Amino acid sequence: MSSFNKRHVIVHSDNTAYTIEADNPYVPSEINASSSTPLLNSHIDMPSDILDKALNFEKLKCPVRCVASFDIVISMYYFYISWIFGFIFTTASVSGLIATVNYKKSMMTCYVGYQYFQVAGRAANLGYFIYIIASPQVPSITDANNTLVHLNGSPVNNSNAAEVVILTVMLLAQIYIARVVTKFYNLLPCDVDRDRVTYSAL
Repeated sequence: MSSFNKRHVIVHSDNTAYTIEADNPYVPSEINASSSTPLLNSHIDMPSDILDKALNFEKLKCPVRCVASFDIVISMYYFYISWIFGFIFTTASVSGLIATVNYKKSMMTCYVGYQYFQVAGRAANLGYFIYIIASPQVPSITDANNTLVHLNGSPVNNSNAAEVVILTVMLLAQIYIARVVTKFYNLLPCDVDRDRVTYSAL
């Protein structure tokens, strides 16, 4: 017999019972939407591959939600550059956060695109910086004490190795975040996945 508490429900796969969150998108929506079909009186069966997706989804939900929330704050910075960029990036980040709440794959698509745009931007920034420091004619400004290299408005001293390392780490971190967000996107259930989950009243 299936049982549940306030936030979890028992599902069955290969004659084994597992506990997952009641609002997991792989739990049939009819169960949560209908007060006449309480979880307590329902027996839910999931194929093993669907259960794996449901469990992995729960592991990624909180991290992706935190990343999207952080991106909303960071995207406000772009309003200082251009209100168009600020609006687009903030909208994409808000879309990603909402998608972690209502599990809409269409809204998550926008956020995935935003993440890969950030990857492309950081890769271009790193490539441009390497090109600048490798160029025989490095743009610079000289003051009374030393020579500074200006890149995107930020003066960088002649210790370029540290800057390359920082930009590389930022690129790798962005790639990792984009992969996690993409994995979360791929774990959002489609209609075929939902149709494979069955339940019956006890």
